[in-house]
Amino acid sequence: MKAKRTLVFLLVVALACTALAGCGEKKEEASAVLGELQYTEGYPIQTDKTLTYYKRLGSVITEVLADFNEAPLAKELIERTGINVEFTHPPVGQEAEDFNLLLASNDFPDIIETNWFFNNAGPAKLIEDKVILPLNDIFDKAAPNLKALMSKWDESKLRQYRAQGNYYAFPGITEGNLGAAYYGVMARKDLLDKHGLGVPETIDEWETALTAFKEDVQYPLQMRLIPSYIEASSDVLVGAYGVSAGYYVDGDTIKYGPAEPGYRQWVEMMRDWYAKGLISKDFATVDAKTISANYLNAEVGMTIGSNGSDFGSWIPILAKSHPDIELVPVPYPSLEKGKVAEFGQKTVFFEGAGAAISTHCQDVELAARLLDYAYSKEGGLLYTLGIEGETYEVVGENQYKFLPMITDSENISGQSFSQAIAPYYDGRCYCFEAAYDTYMAEFYTNPINLAAARLWGTTKAELHKLPKLTFNSADSDRVSMLKTDITTYVDENIVAFITGAASMDNYDAYLAGLESMGVKDVIAIYQAAYDEYLKN
Repeated sequence: MKAKRTLVFLLVVALACTALAGCGEKKEEASAVLGELQYTEGYPIQTDKTLTYYKRLGSVITEVLADFNEAPLAKELIERTGINVEFTHPPVGQEAEDFNLLLASNDFPDIIETNWFFNNAGPAKLIEDKVILPLNDIFDKAAPNLKALMSKWDESKLRQYRAQGNYYAFPGITEGNLGAAYYGVMARKDLLDKHGLGVPETIDEWETALTAFKEDVQYPLQMRLIPSYIEASSDVLVGAYGVSAGYYVDGDTIKYGPAEPGYRQWVEMMRDWYAKGLISKDFATVDAKTISANYLNAEVGMTIGSNGSDFGSWIPILAKSHPDIELVPVPYPSLEKGKVAEFGQKTVFFEGAGAAISTHCQDVELAARLLDYAYSKEGGLLYTLGIEGETYEVVGENQYKFLPMITDSENISGQSFSQAIAPYYDGRCYCFEAAYDTYMAEFYTNPINLAAARLWGTTKAELHKLPKLTFNSADSDRVSMLKTDITTYVDENIVAFITGAASMDNYDAYLAGLESMGVKDVIAIYQAAYDEYLKN
C-alpha cells in the first residue's frame, strides 16, 4: 500500500468503481468480536507479526523527518510493545484527498489514523460499509489501559467518539485546559497602568480602557470581527451577550447567533464603539499581516490573536524594539463583573482524530494492544514528552522536566522547540494532565503566554461548541449551499449596521431576510443530527 497516490489514479478509481466496493482483491473481513485472547501478558509482546499503520503527520515533523518510521518515537514504541509496525502517511495538506483514495483502493492497512469527519458519511457509515470495525468488544477485552481511563470519563466525553452506539476509534484526546484555549485578547498593560486601570473584565470596562487608549495609539482595538473570518474573533465580544457568532449549542438546542436577540445588542454596542472611534475602521477587511505590523509599531491597544504564532512571536520582538511596552492577557468579557464568559475559543476533549482498526486487519487483538499502549502512563509520557533520559527527566511525583536537547534546542541543534520535540512526540493522545502541562509550559516559554493559556481556558465554551456531527449526503449538500449564502448575507448586513451605512430600523427586515434564506432549515438539520448524536 503506497502512501502517495496520484490524481490520475483518483480519476481512474472514480470512473472504475465506487468509493467502497468493487475495486481490488477481496480480502477476508476481520471480526469485531474477539475470541480467546492470545496476548495476555504485559509489554513487550512476543510476536513476529508486522502491523501496517496509516498515520497522518503534522506539518512540523515533516520539516525534520521524511518518514515516520525513522522517528525515535516510532522506534521506541516498537521496542516497548514488541510489535513491529510499518507506518505510511499521506502528504501533508492532502490528507482528505489521500484518505478518499485509500477508501477507493479497497486495500486497507491494519490501522487507520485520521480525522474521521473528512467526509460527509462519518465513522458510522464507514462501519456500515465495512471499512473499520466497531470497537466495543475490542475495548472491553483488549484495551485495559483505555478502559481504565474510560471508567473515569462521564458520558459527555464517551459519546464524542461513539457513532450509533459503536466506539469507532482509539481517540486522540486532550486532558487538561492549559492548551485548550490558544486564542484570545491581550492588552497594553503599560497603557492600562498609565491610566490607572486594571485588566478589563466587562464590556463597560473594555469601553473605559479603549476610550483611554485613544490618547496613546492609532487603533485602540484592532481585530477582524466578521463571522466568516473566524467565529472565535467575534465571540470575544458577542459572547458577552449570551450568543455565539455562529451555530452553537444552548442546552440541548441548536441556535444560530446572528438570528438571536443578543446578537442585536452586540451590533448596537459595536455601532456605538465604531462611531466613537474605539474600533478600527477596517474591522471587516484588515488582515493578520497588517495587524501584526501595527502591533509591532506600537499602534494598537488591544487585539485578538494566537497565543503561539502571534503573541508568542510579538512579545520577544517588542521586548527589543519597545522595551517599555508590556502585554497582559485579557479574559473574554461579560456584562457582569465576576461572571465567567460563556463563549470563546476552546478545543474540546475529542476533536475528531483517532486510530481505527480496519476490517482488513490480520490480527485485531494485536492492533488493539499496540494502540492501547498510548493510554498507559508510560505510553502517555512517551507520546507527550518523548523518551525519559533523552528528552525529559522525572523530578518528582507526576513532575517532569525537559532536558537541554529540547529546552536549548536552538543553540544545540538550531531547531525550535516544536522541531526538536516533533520526532519524539505525538499529539494524538494527551492522556495525562501533568505531562501535558509540562509540554505546554515549555511550548509557552514566556510567562505572559502561559498566563494567557490559563486565563483564556476559564470560559464555558465547551458547553456550547457543536460536537462532530454527521449528515446524510442530501442534508450535507443543502447545509453547505445554504450556509455560504447565509454567511455572506450576515456579513454584508452586519458591516452596514456597525458602520452606520444601514439604519437599525432595518434590523427586523434583516432578520426576515435571514429566515427567507433558509436559516431555520439549517438549524433543523443541525438539530436532527445533534439529537441523533445525543441518542447514540
